[in-house]
Order: sequence, then C-alpha cells, then structure tokens
Amino acid sequence: MLLVAAIVASGSCAADGSAGSVASASQPAVQDVERLPNYSFKLSVATSANKATIWRLWSDVENWNTYDTILQYSYLLDDANFVAGAEGFVKAKGAPKTKFELIEVQAPLGFVERLKIPLYQAIELRRYFEPDAQGKTVFTHEVNFRGSLRWLAHALLGNNFRHETVRVMTRLRDLAERQEREASMALPQQQEPKATVTNNEDEYDSATP
Repeated sequence: MLLVAAIVASGSCAADGSAGSVASASQPAVQDVERLPNYSFKLSVATSANKATIWRLWSDVENWNTYDTILQYSYLLDDANFVAGAEGFVKAKGAPKTKFELIEVQAPLGFVERLKIPLYQAIELRRYFEPDAQGKTVFTHEVNFRGSLRWLAHALLGNNFRHETVRVMTRLRDLAERQEREASMALPQQQEPKATVTNNEDEYDSATP
C-alpha cells in the first residue's frame, strides 16, 4: 500500500458519539464505511464476542498482526504499559517503520493512537465501543486525518485506508469469536459422579464362617 498503509494498526478512544450504521453482515464491505466530517471515516461492526475479548486484542500491541495482517510487527518502546503517553513503532509490508503514540487510553473502553507521517501530518486511529439497543458488542474503528495538508493525505490514502479498515475489522471480529469458541470448548465438562456399587452378596459370604 502507499506510504501510510504501513501504519494501518489500531486506535481509539471511548467515544461520546452516537452509534451510526453497523455492519452486521457476515462480511462487512467498504460500502459500510461511514464518512465523517473533516476528512474522517469510521466502520462499526457487531460481534457475538465479549467486549473484554476485543479489548484484550486491542491492547496486545505486539500481536496486532494477528488480525492486522499487513503489519510485520508492532511494539511499545521500553516495554511500556498500554497507557496514555506510551510510544511505539509499527512496520507494514513494503513500507517504512512508523512511530506512533497512545494519546488517550480509557481501559477497557477504547483508545486513540496517533501516527506521525511526513510533512508534519498525522493520522489518528480511534477504537471504541458503540452503544447497542440489542445488547450486542459493537466496536468501531475511526480514522481521522490531521494537519494542514490532511486533504492531500486523505486524497492519497483514504481509499486504501477504507478497504484495509474493512479487512482489519473483519479479521478482528472473527479472531475474537474464534478464541471465545475455543476457550468454551476447552472448559472441562462436568461429569456425574459414579455411583458406588456394593456387592452385598460378597460381603455376606465373607462374613459367613
């Protein structure tokens, strides 16, 4: 992908906004991506997985590439905790290593990741949960282009980011649901206690002189 396609990772904050359209189909499509003002967009996806499972995958920086497969690696500097102010790097296939900063973390609700790109521009990746009337887990990936040349960055990179966002969100949903299924299957099955059978005839014979 282009320059910043190397940066496609994750990011978000616990948002205040109301939920928009939610991609509930088995395969979300780029048409489900909602355009926002100021060169931004977002995609919301429903899942049967728990919020705790999504948050665990979001905050596991070194394993972002398990669902964001364009990434070769990602990590936080100095083994930092997943907290606001922590910095790190992401490296995508065919793209330079890119520095990022966690500018907001509201565990376990969401976080914001800021990626630094050339010409003093930035991209903020926001991840958060949306309210859902049916009680399902709805998680959102929001992309915001920042800087005086954000219109140019959006024109060059926006389409690639929208397509990659769909792929990342679909893989994240599928991974979370698969991990929960595997964990459920690994739980020990409760077995009924075996009844103790007493052979009264043997006891009588042994007691007979």
